Amino acid sequence: MKNVFLLSIIFLFTVHPVRSQDIASLLKDDYDRQSQLLIQNEIRKSLGSRANSKEVQLLVKNLLPWSQMEGFSPKQFARSVEYLDESARAGIPFESNEELLPLVANFAGSKEEFLYLSRFMREAEEANLPEMYRDDFIGRGLDNRWEALSVLVAGRLLILSRQENIDTKEYFDLLIHNMNPKFSKLSQKASEDLISKLSQNFKNQKNINSIQKLNQDAIILKASKGDKVTENLKLSSRNLDPLFEEYGRLEVRRRPQVRPEDIGIEPIQSTTQPTQTTKPPITQQPTVKPPTAGTTPTLNQGERWKRLSTASLYTVVNGWIGTRYKFGGNTKAGVDCSGFTLHVLIDPKIGVPKGFVPRRATPQASLGSLVQNRNMQAGDLVFFSASPNQTKITHVGLVMKNRDFSHASSTRGVVIQSLDSKWWKERYVTSRRIFSQAVD
Repeated sequence: MKNVFLLSIIFLFTVHPVRSQDIASLLKDDYDRQSQLLIQNEIRKSLGSRANSKEVQLLVKNLLPWSQMEGFSPKQFARSVEYLDESARAGIPFESNEELLPLVANFAGSKEEFLYLSRFMREAEEANLPEMYRDDFIGRGLDNRWEALSVLVAGRLLILSRQENIDTKEYFDLLIHNMNPKFSKLSQKASEDLISKLSQNFKNQKNINSIQKLNQDAIILKASKGDKVTENLKLSSRNLDPLFEEYGRLEVRRRPQVRPEDIGIEPIQSTTQPTQTTKPPITQQPTVKPPTAGTTPTLNQGERWKRLSTASLYTVVNGWIGTRYKFGGNTKAGVDCSGFTLHVLIDPKIGVPKGFVPRRATPQASLGSLVQNRNMQAGDLVFFSASPNQTKITHVGLVMKNRDFSHASSTRGVVIQSLDSKWWKERYVTSRRIFSQAVD
């Protein structure tokens, strides 16, 4: 008996610290010792024995680039681990949650609230809902103090509406103005009546059948509390993933080419009468070639914006410094990374036409012409990936002078940082030039 006790003591003081040290070894290059201990303690407190699992260690590894690039504090980092671990247990993979991570830093909601937003991100991804609508819908819903279940239920209707003869922007606004912000408080009949009212113009038989399934799922989720939320969302994953994947295939067939309005491009205003020709897809947009060394490009009046004044760039960017980060934000009341680059570029002092710049980072990475990292100049767009496989663009900023760049950070707001800092340097993906010349 004494030998068993001694073996137990040895196990506690050897095996357990070795496992814990795996997390510390991942953090040691980026957090000081005190911060490492704080992160470990917070993770242990929230996850218990699961904190030592391989799944959590992998999660810590995958989150570290996000943490450093977004500037997470130790507590924000630990909370992200907790939320994403619970999300994984609900059947939602890390990759579906990545673009929600900037929201986590300042998210005031509970873990259960995050799970509902996470589930909507997963379904939107499966259904190929354009990111612009997805992110703006989450942002607007939270601005209107919706509970996250309201975002999920209304977001599902937005996904279904894409298969109807309904204008997405108009239906988006209808949902924003008519969805009950406290869906979980409604009676079963009231919730079913609300969904019926919001979908009354749906004619597609598949949508009508799908609404019955979504009603049943909403009833289950409405009654969920605590651990039951995770359990029932896992059930949602099993039952509804095939449904939303089918909507994704229908969406791809319905729009084989990217539509400008789906990536946030506004039509360029013209004083001439519109022609009957169709607008070319975004992938055919002409590139802007950089000037040959020693030459000054000749620009006509409509192209003068292509000659960038770096003084004007600094003036415009300085007007944004300190603006808080807001998921899906698009103004100086709160902005995300691609919203920032868009509005700096189309500022009258810079003058890029509104119809030229998409709203989201990924399509922005198709603008202009490729420029090598070592040759970047003021005004170039620069793109990064915090994703584990680094194939997904997750962040965009604007190159300034002297290897600096400006961007919207989820914890710092709009700032200027060095491109040569460790994580920005290691996670650089590409850069694009849209100005033919940058002059002081």
